[in-house]
Amino acid sequence: MVERARALFPDVPFAVGDVTAIDAADGSWAGAVAFYSLIHLPRAEVAAALRELRRVLLPDATLLVAFHVGNEIRHFDELWGEPVDLDFVFFTSPEMEGYLRAAGFTVESREERDPYPEVEAQTRRCYIVARASDPGDLPDGGRPHVGPDG
Repeated sequence: MVERARALFPDVPFAVGDVTAIDAADGSWAGAVAFYSLIHLPRAEVAAALRELRRVLLPDATLLVAFHVGNEIRHFDELWGEPVDLDFVFFTSPEMEGYLRAAGFTVESREERDPYPEVEAQTRRCYIVARASDPGDLPDGGRPHVGPDG
């Protein structure tokens, strides 16, 4: 997908990385979008990923998060005829809002919707717009980064 994006938009930089260890300076991003990406992390890693996103965002920057609503984990060994080892972790809206607040975000809005029939997986969806709190407002003075050593 990244190769396709680079071909379509050659003047825009694209990178592949790990949301739990982002290769960017503190406060260097003006915003971020996590559309159906956190759903592929084990539930225990979501809070660390959100803390890492908060670390790289400027104060007052916007984060948009989208996910499937529920409590289940759906595992796939095959998708579209290709072998995979892929989990889809579902979250309740209050659960994700709690992770966001704990990571230093203020939740500004939440929208849930039913799936589009015959177009997408038949799961309920949630979209949350969150704003990065001022680092001084965080209990640890704005150092929510969790590195590989915890």
